[in-house]
Amino acid sequence: MAKHSTRNQRLGWVLFVLYLGALFYLMFFADMAERGLGWALIPEVALDNFKGYVKPCTFENGEPFVRRTYIFCQRDAAALPQVKLFMDMLKKHR
Repeated sequence: MAKHSTRNQRLGWVLFVLYLGALFYLMFFADMAERGLGWALIPEVALDNFKGYVKPCTFENGEPFVRRTYIFCQRDAAALPQVKLFMDMLKKHR
């Protein structure tokens, strides 16, 4: 990383790298499940190209299991292109 990058730029890149790591992690487990090597609980956003069996999670009473996602960041960081891209992707796949 460049010596002259701001704190918010570094934070933006860290968030982006964490996002890529999480995406790889989800794709890895979806791929293993698709090949018959177990099962995985993964968010719907990771199922775009999944060809295996998918069953939405529910509680015993039939109520769907849903998880809310929140984004916390400073205003300056939210203006960075990589952070905007990440937030747009999250909004698109609600």
